[in-house]
This record gives sequence, structure tokens and C-alpha cells, in this order.
Amino acid sequence: MALICGQLLSCSFDLTSGQDQNIKVEYLGGCFLEDRVEAYCDAAVVGIGFVDTESDYLPHVIACENGNAPLASLRAQAIAARSYLYYRMNVAGAIVDGPKDQVYTCARQPSEEHVQAVSDTEGIVLRYKGSHVAGFYVAGSDPMPPSCEGRRKTSSKTERFVTYNHGKTGKRVKQSRIGLVERKNLANRGCMSQKGANCLADLGRSTTEILNAYYGDDIELHQAKGACIESSADCKAEAVATHAILETNSRSHDSSVL
Repeated sequence: MALICGQLLSCSFDLTSGQDQNIKVEYLGGCFLEDRVEAYCDAAVVGIGFVDTESDYLPHVIACENGNAPLASLRAQAIAARSYLYYRMNVAGAIVDGPKDQVYTCARQPSEEHVQAVSDTEGIVLRYKGSHVAGFYVAGSDPMPPSCEGRRKTSSKTERFVTYNHGKTGKRVKQSRIGLVERKNLANRGCMSQKGANCLADLGRSTTEILNAYYGDDIELHQAKGACIESSADCKAEAVATHAILETNSRSHDSSVL
């Protein structure tokens, strides 16, 4: 296993106005883990067959599940959806198209932003202590800025599954009732609120910060390996250098809104 630092996961990125020196780069994080997680290049969808994971399955899932989200939230959705796909492929060998698992077919077709979110996070999945994390997510209830936590009194049927794990690690990370609540079940490291993730993205939070908010600060990002996953090692040197400089600004970003 190797720890890759100071590298962008995508060579194309946008500089936007931020709170630190009026400059900010959207990226997944300063470091991500690279080990031998084998990529599922094709998703086995029940009743449909095998479809290409990165170019077909994930863009459609993102479009159907949270299509109007800001880009940072779309990237978090891509990682969660990919993680859930890998989890279902590991335990069941296939995934259901629909609310039981995640929606692949719907009226909305993927846009350039949906494709970009998948490309920017190519092969990235959630892991914890050598185990694959399911990456549970639900709609949740309407969030309340600046914390972006869901309203306690709500008609939402899914808010009860959402976990707020910002700043938590190890045994302090709350598991979600959507899965088996058992400390030995490392696949359950919480559940993301899609509405809450959108709220955090609107407040300028990065993809990594959004994931940490629901899955804990010790959640790991791993890049799977396979014929369908291109290496990020070919990124331009100037892009890597820019990322390294701006990482300091991102770390100093006030985290109180979480």
C-alpha cells in the first residue's frame, strides 16, 4: 500500500473564489491511499446485464439519485455510489436497479457535470482498516445551515438513517441503522444525507469534507486498479505544484460551519 500525497486526482480543475486569499481549488484531498483494490469495470445490474461502471453505470446513477447537486456534492455522490456498487458486487455479485440499492434507469440522462464527477473521482472508493465501506446514502431531510444537519421534526422517512460523524474517528463514528449496527461490521461507517451534502457544497465545502461529515474523519479514499482505471500519475507538474500550494489554504479554512 502506498500513500500518494500532493497529487490531484484529476488534471482538470477549476480555481474559484474562496475565503482564503480569494483562491481555492476543489480537490479530493491532500493524500489518498493506493492499494490493490480490484476495480469492477462492469456493473452487473439485475434484469439488465453488465454495463460499463465508469462511463455508463455511475453517470446514470448520479443523474438519477442527485442530479441537481453542486459539483463537490456530485463527486461525493460518485464516490458513495461507486463504493456501494463495489459492496453489492462483493456480497451479492450484482446490484438492483431501484431504491432497494440505487437507481440506474430514470428519465434524466447524464449531463457533462455528472460525467465529470465520475471522471474526477475515477476508481475512488471508501475503505476502513482494510475493509470495503458500503457508502450508504439517503435523501435525508431539509438541512439547516450552517451545520447542514437535518431538521429534527420532519416528515422525511430517511433522515433517521443519516449519521453526523464530523470530527469523529474509530469507535466514536456512529453506524447507520440502514445497515447492520455491529462494531465488527466495518462496512457500516455511517450514511450520507444527499440534501445535507448539497448544503455543505453550497457553503464551499470540498468533497473530502463532505465525506468526512458523514463517514468520519478516518474514512479512507482508495483508488481501485484495473483496465478501466487510468493512472493519475500523468498529471501535469504545474497542476501538482498548484495543488500543493493551495492545500495549506484549504487546511486553514474555518471548519466551524460543519
